[in-house]
Order: sequence, then C-alpha cells, then structure tokens
Amino acid sequence: MSSKNNKPSTRNYALEIKNLSLTRGETEILKSIDLKLKKGDFLGIIGPNGGGKTTLLKVILGLLNPDKGTVKVLGQGPKEARGKVSYVPQYTNFDSKFPIDVWNVVLMGRVGNLGLKPFFSKEDKKIAREALEKVEMIDYKDRQISSLSGGEQQRVLMARALTTRPEFLLLDEPTASVDERIKTSIYKLLKKINEEETKTMILVSHDIGFLSSYVKKVACLNRDLTYHGSGELTHEMIEESYGCEMNIIAHRHSSSEGGG
Repeated sequence: MSSKNNKPSTRNYALEIKNLSLTRGETEILKSIDLKLKKGDFLGIIGPNGGGKTTLLKVILGLLNPDKGTVKVLGQGPKEARGKVSYVPQYTNFDSKFPIDVWNVVLMGRVGNLGLKPFFSKEDKKIAREALEKVEMIDYKDRQISSLSGGEQQRVLMARALTTRPEFLLLDEPTASVDERIKTSIYKLLKKINEEETKTMILVSHDIGFLSSYVKKVACLNRDLTYHGSGELTHEMIEESYGCEMNIIAHRHSSSEGGG
C-alpha cells in the first residue's frame, strides 16, 4: 500500500534550524541560520571569537530563545529534548582544594536518574564504569580531578556526558589549552564514539585544518552560517567567515570518512 505523502520523515533529522536570528542589545549575534543534520552526523563548526558558536549551542540546548526562526532537536523543541542531549563545556580548571575524585565526577552525570533514591544504583555505577573505559580513564577513577592534566580532565567530562546515554552530543572547544598529541587523541576518541555508537555530534573548534580530518561535515559561523553539507573545508569558506585570507593546513586521512 503506497503512501500518499512521499516527503522525507523528520524522524531522520537530529537537528532542524530554519531562519534563526538572535540579537542582544544592538548586537546581532546569529543571522538567518539554516541547518539540518541527520541522525549520526558529526558536524564541526569553526569561526572567529564572538562569531556566535557558543550562542548557537546554547540555543540548541534551549538555554537561549531566538528572536525568530524555529529549532527542532530530535523532532522536539530544545527544552523538551534536553534529556537526550549532553554538553561538554570548554576546559575549566577545577579547584585544587575541592575534594572530588574522577569516579564521583562521572557519577554526577547520573544524578538526573536518581529520582527519589538517595544513592546510585548498580546500573548507574555500571554505566559510569563503561563511560570511563570508553574514554580510557578507568585507571584514574580514584584520582582527584584537579590533579589531572587538561586533556585528562576533558576526557573525564566526556565520560560524564556519556553517562546520560545521550543521542546528541555538543562539545564546545574540547581541545582548548591542550597540546597537539592530546588534541589528536581526543579527536580520534570522538570520531570513534560517533562511528561506533551512531551519536549525532556538533564540535565547536578553532582547529581549522585539524578538524576536517575527523568530522563528517564542516560549517563556518560568523553571525552567518556557511554550510555546504560536506566535510570539505575550502579557502572561500574560511575567508568568508574570518574576513581575511588564511592558509589551511590539511590533515585529511586516506580513509573514506566524509559526506555523510
């Protein structure tokens, strides 16, 4: 029996943004943004400081309301979809005097599942352990979070985000303030999570050349969004977003990732 409606199902989309604009005071932060991501996409967003990258993530999280336009996250409004979305913030220094270990930082990701229970269940602890193993930090579970390096702390924050079992993962500059070796390991980890678990991911970064080696699609954001639905990062895209000529150092792998 044939269907009368042959339009693509919106269930296939993790994110649908149409004509989104946001202004604060006299400053236009986001201008007429249109963006669609299918489930399982891995989008990297680059752009200059103040270009609206973090603001866009906050809109997707439902923390900011646009002045106009619509946003659908996993077929729902951003606030309704929050339980399916996890966020990894930029690197933050932990207070060296605050006595919390890696294990308890990661378990905090399960707080929303406690309900009326005053303690974490065996299932919560199993999920936390699996998340730490996934980011290769299980051997650090008894260490104080403040004693870890920046890259190690970022992995712990990723593990905490994964304990919510998200369908959609947002990452805001997860490789800021770490060296090239750690940066590479974090990007490889994210690529692996995207491919093996089919999680939709958006990664905000300043690593222009590095980024395209690991994500499936690339966009440039500087109030306006330049997005062609592919993993190709061109000089024209960079110059349009940054407003000046820049060189791109490519790190593309020979494998077939891309397009998506």
